[in-house]
Amino acid sequence: MNLKTIILTGACAGAALAITPAQAFDLTVGAQAWNEDLKIEARYQGSTNSFNSDHDYKPVIWAQLEHNISILPNLKVRYTDLERTAGTAITGSIKIDDVVYSDSDFVHTKTTLTHYDVIPYYNIFDNKIFSASLGLDVKIGHFKIAGWTQTESARADIKGALPLPYAATEVNLPFNFFIKGDVAGFGIKDYAIYDYEVAAGWKAIDTDIIDTAVEVGYRKFYLSGDDIEDLNVHAKADGFFAGVSINY
Repeated sequence: MNLKTIILTGACAGAALAITPAQAFDLTVGAQAWNEDLKIEARYQGSTNSFNSDHDYKPVIWAQLEHNISILPNLKVRYTDLERTAGTAITGSIKIDDVVYSDSDFVHTKTTLTHYDVIPYYNIFDNKIFSASLGLDVKIGHFKIAGWTQTESARADIKGALPLPYAATEVNLPFNFFIKGDVAGFGIKDYAIYDYEVAAGWKAIDTDIIDTAVEVGYRKFYLSGDDIEDLNVHAKADGFFAGVSINY
């Protein structure tokens, strides 16, 4: 191998290393304003009480990394801020932790469903028109409901990481429009959780270097658990959202 061949080989290798990262990795970051309506229903010894609050805009921030290393999953990470306060006059009775509130009590509540989604997934089908993905949504959070009056306070909670089956799809339409959706959920015995969204959008900027898209859609998050410290809780947050994303 002569010097000219060595230099040419080295130059080609250097060019390949310079080009490969841009071709091999695809990063998308996005944010949404979710106009969610949070409803909480708590049941205790035959009594049902609701702790609801009006619609409020909450931020959702996400990032997604795709690559062409077939044996490794792609990755999406999402943060959802979901915390609300409410108040209600108790009907019958309700027990939160070891505190029992009765008819004579007006209870203020603070419900926290803020969580992170860590989603490794594989593209099982992907072309310029249609894509479909399967994976696992690991939902990490400290879900809790706290109640207090002028004299007492208590809290019931679930915390940890909940792995949920995950599926997503996207269809590209003419004139840079698209529709997409994803769902994650699981139920067993007295517990259930699911989270899904559907959206339609438009790629306002579509180039080889950067894509910018705007979208509107609907999302619903549901969590229920029976016998959480003697309390049966059903929580639902749903509503429309608007978002923007940038793809590099």
